[in-house]
Amino acid sequence: MTARREDGLSARVCPGVGAALAGSAARRMGPLVSGRFQTTGILSTRSARLHNGHMSASVPPSRPESQPPPPPEVTALMLSTFADLHRQEVGAKGDLHRTLPFFGTALGIVIGAVAYAAGRLPKWTDLATHRAEALFVAASLLLGLAVVKAGCVLVFISRAIARRNYQRIGPETALRTRFSELQAYYDAQGTTGEAQDAELAHDMRQTLLDSYTTVTPINRGLNQRRYKLRALASSHLVRSLVWALGATAVIFAADKLGYLPKVNL
Repeated sequence: MTARREDGLSARVCPGVGAALAGSAARRMGPLVSGRFQTTGILSTRSARLHNGHMSASVPPSRPESQPPPPPEVTALMLSTFADLHRQEVGAKGDLHRTLPFFGTALGIVIGAVAYAAGRLPKWTDLATHRAEALFVAASLLLGLAVVKAGCVLVFISRAIARRNYQRIGPETALRTRFSELQAYYDAQGTTGEAQDAELAHDMRQTLLDSYTTVTPINRGLNQRRYKLRALASSHLVRSLVWALGATAVIFAADKLGYLPKVNL
């Protein structure tokens, strides 16, 4: 009998194998992408090669002349390169967490400077001159800006470290299932021995290449978004330090020059 698959390929196989191929065609012809919640499949180059009409198993799928397959050495090099890029993007998500101690230390300095400056400010009712009132207003504005910027740092850092839906290759059981389905397909075609091994190796390499090509840009986009948020947090952190140290300097200078009344600590 003839089992017709969704990608247009029909194979003359026994009923059991034909049903298995027909039921799993959509899973067999795409990269295996494992996210946080589910595994998805996208049509691969192999599926595109097999999508031209309804072929029988006795006619081997032909590759389009416009896109000849790369030599095995080139495919192996591409697979190794794509794997390194994938590991780089997956590992980059930990870079932000390694900078959290820096943000914590810097925010501690800001809090200390704000606490010192606020403790040195006298009460408004104790101010006797317009100069003292102007210095009080200036120091209060600087302290307010420092607190606002420190709050922005916390907001952007919390957004940057929020959980993201990073994609993975696999899972392993899906890769094993893909291999078994391809093996059954070539058995039905009558391809055995070294020829089958060569086709299986090519298809599995192509599956991994398609998977890396699918997931790596997604992970890179997530990392770039997190890096942007971290950059914004760093910018607000520097401004918060500047305003806090500015308020401290204004209050310290005014206190030493006697423009502000003494505060009993």
